[in-house]
Amino acid sequence: MDVLSRRLCIEGCEPCSNAEKKFRMETDISVEALTMTTYDRWCLSEIQKAQLEDPDIRPILKKKLNSADSPSWQEIARECPATKRYWTLWNSLYLKYSALYSKWESNDGGFYRRQLILPKSRTQVVLREIHDNTSGRHFGVIKILRKTQERFYRDRLRANVEKWCRECQVCGARKGPKTEQGKSVTGRTPAEMFSDRTLRFPCDILFGRPRDTLSSPTNSEARLESVQASAGEQVKLSRERMKTHYDSRATNHHFKEGDLV
Repeated sequence: MDVLSRRLCIEGCEPCSNAEKKFRMETDISVEALTMTTYDRWCLSEIQKAQLEDPDIRPILKKKLNSADSPSWQEIARECPATKRYWTLWNSLYLKYSALYSKWESNDGGFYRRQLILPKSRTQVVLREIHDNTSGRHFGVIKILRKTQERFYRDRLRANVEKWCRECQVCGARKGPKTEQGKSVTGRTPAEMFSDRTLRFPCDILFGRPRDTLSSPTNSEARLESVQASAGEQVKLSRERMKTHYDSRATNHHFKEGDLV
């Protein structure tokens, strides 16, 4: 309701009341409070429930809940191949509020990443958010797989990502000829080149994001210089490869005055 449509006099004015009845104006402007309750499907209790419903994860999660000792091969031999592959990661698996996680460590042990063991019922939800929504922008298999692995682990995850991207109608409709992208030359994203940080996306709010490695400004500056130097070398090598490829297809023609060209 704007200012011009508001009643200028006090309540109970007979002319205004008659005018409101004539033009059928509503005078009740009371506001009711609306209480909203949200159902968090990504709370750890719901995640544990989904993991227990997954036949591939359920045997490993139950054994983790009952004992910290790794089960013997005889106990796992009758399970499906996916469960056996989870079993090989036993020492990297741990529980957080009864939900199963995997801990991925770098080769030097200086950096680790916490990955939620993704149940089958949540796989499509995650891929839809990371690939289809604003945070994904329908990137290719490699980028979507890397973004997914920053937060989740699932057996045969790459096959799921490839299938999702292959069946995406938006990607199929706008897919053009295969050309070299900017990142394929430098090997780095623009954000990594200029700020030594990866961009944060809306899916980071929903699924969380791995913690950045803490470092001093001096180390960050040195790492940024190293990244830019490495990118420069990649650009130089790419330029040399393109020139070599062009020269290999060039032909040696000598033209004279009057020749048709």
